[in-house]
Amino acid sequence: MRKRKFVVTTDSNHGRKVYPNLARKMILTGTDQLWVADITYIRLRDEFVFLAVILDAHSRRVIGWALDRTLEDELTLGALRMARARRMVEPGLVHHSDRGTQYASTDYTSHPSRPVLEMDESTLLDYVRDQLNEDPQPTPQTINHRLGVLRSLHRFHSGHPVTAGSHHFQRSYRTQSPLGYGRPHRVIASGLRLKEPHRVIVPLSADEVAKFWQSFRTFRDLALVALMLLNGLRSQETLDLQLQDLQFTDAQLRVLGKGNKPRLLPLPGETIQVIQNYLRLERPLTNSPVLFVSLKGPQRGLPMTIAGLRSLFRHHRIRSQVLQANPHRFRHTFGADMVRAGISLPALQQLMGHAQIHTTMLYVRLAPQDVWREYARAVENRTRLSVPQDL
Repeated sequence: MRKRKFVVTTDSNHGRKVYPNLARKMILTGTDQLWVADITYIRLRDEFVFLAVILDAHSRRVIGWALDRTLEDELTLGALRMARARRMVEPGLVHHSDRGTQYASTDYTSHPSRPVLEMDESTLLDYVRDQLNEDPQPTPQTINHRLGVLRSLHRFHSGHPVTAGSHHFQRSYRTQSPLGYGRPHRVIASGLRLKEPHRVIVPLSADEVAKFWQSFRTFRDLALVALMLLNGLRSQETLDLQLQDLQFTDAQLRVLGKGNKPRLLPLPGETIQVIQNYLRLERPLTNSPVLFVSLKGPQRGLPMTIAGLRSLFRHHRIRSQVLQANPHRFRHTFGADMVRAGISLPALQQLMGHAQIHTTMLYVRLAPQDVWREYARAVENRTRLSVPQDL
């Protein structure tokens, strides 16, 4: 029986520096966290050729490869060059191999990143094409954000914007005041950018709010929801509230918003009552100055976290079957309710802590039933058209 011939591709008996295995305990959550490299051989009719491959461990996609007749360092370097040309390497990426002599070479371990100064729009186009082939595919917003980071990095190092290269991208759009006054201006912008779908967040209806509200059984949770629904607080603003921010005597609340900008908000009577019940009946004895703390478990008495708030909403979405309920939609619901009640936009801007009024405009979309109600009322009040007598 003829012995099967094979070729040894790994030489671990070398004097080059080796690195510890960082991939052993990694838990992958996305691409470009762990690259796995190896060498194999391909049997041809009269010879063997060697194939060096680099895989993205999360997507199992080949991102770099090279063929050669020898096992010289250039074989693995070719695969590495292809991988780095196709992917933008970010801090935290781990490269794993069998630590053979080719992967331990100085040229391989100190392989320089693709110079930022060489980047142009053609490079970014290749990057976008590669991103669109990922599974799962990033959203257009995510890709555009990454393109913005790359352009900022290039501008920081070179002092000028990314050049066009062999591809030139140009788009035009019109700008106008958010309130609709003034003449629109046509603006021409250059640079690759994906079209983002227009995101419309519909506020919750009164019935949905009532169903979600009735699913809570503690005053703490009711106070959290009340501050978001009746005062329009962001989730982080709510969790950052401290006991000293409560001013029950003046029926107001001090909130520290984005950029550590403070603002005073009026407190409705029902919200004051719910908060007082929470403080008197439920809040554990603790030295924490934070208003909202955990009520039970090993974290009892410690400040609530964003993860805990998300878990709370996730549970009550299922319990109430109001699957669209979340802190951000509550903020939109607050804005829609205030506009429906007749509040002015500058006052709403102050309440919501917006620096620009056009940001406030994004929060005043009315629910479809509100639009229909307003339309029906307008139709009733308009000048009626009479039907011609000869018809």
